Amino acid sequence: MRIALLINRDFPSFWTVRQLLRSLPEFTWSIFMTPQVGKAQSSVPEILSALKAYELNCLSRELGRQLEWGEVHQAMAEALGVRVNPVLNVNRGRGLEQYRSFRPDVALSIRFGSILQSEAIAVPRLGVINLHSGLLPEFRGIMATFWSMLRARAVYGYTIHSITDAGIDTGNIICRVVLPLESRADYFTKTLELYRSAVPELAAQLKILNTAGQLKTGAQQGLPQYFGLPEAADLQRFHELGCTLFDEGQPI
Repeated sequence: MRIALLINRDFPSFWTVRQLLRSLPEFTWSIFMTPQVGKAQSSVPEILSALKAYELNCLSRELGRQLEWGEVHQAMAEALGVRVNPVLNVNRGRGLEQYRSFRPDVALSIRFGSILQSEAIAVPRLGVINLHSGLLPEFRGIMATFWSMLRARAVYGYTIHSITDAGIDTGNIICRVVLPLESRADYFTKTLELYRSAVPELAAQLKILNTAGQLKTGAQQGLPQYFGLPEAADLQRFHELGCTLFDEGQPI
């Protein structure tokens, strides 16, 4: 089975993809990587910039050399042994051409920075799957772990779901897994723990899809909520709760 991996240029994407490729060496992969989620912003809160710098240091350590963001795609390709195509999206232009030319059986989105449109969704013959780092439909959008921590939830989790239209995290659910959320852990560590838990389940679902040609799905149940990038006030409340985004001394 040929799988187009749609990821973002960040450490959790690389970390998750590395585990996934090790779990499924029998499949053929190509990676399409966006530089950020959504449009580039001229100004972001200082702590979010610090989180990005921390992620780059983590990537540099894992890939064995000090990197700038512009070097990440080539370093990832060398480490993973898989072609990495830097794209702004796969909905049009060169990104769509590269994506089509790979002839994927399935597209797998993990933290991809662009909303897929109908033309891109129609490319893989077995459809598009998204690994969402939040429980759906309660936590649509981005940084679901952050928003769960901010609301002092006792649990968080991930959802594997189909993508059939341009809605954000609206597709039918393949698998929804609830995990305990310890308030003492930092956001970055808990996000990686979530993906560590998700990889075996995702690998199992891809094997089923390869054999059966389809996966069982069910409609989302409950009240949907959408969350975007936290603002300064959200980050201040997060800090006041005793939560942190990352811990320099925490081993990965």
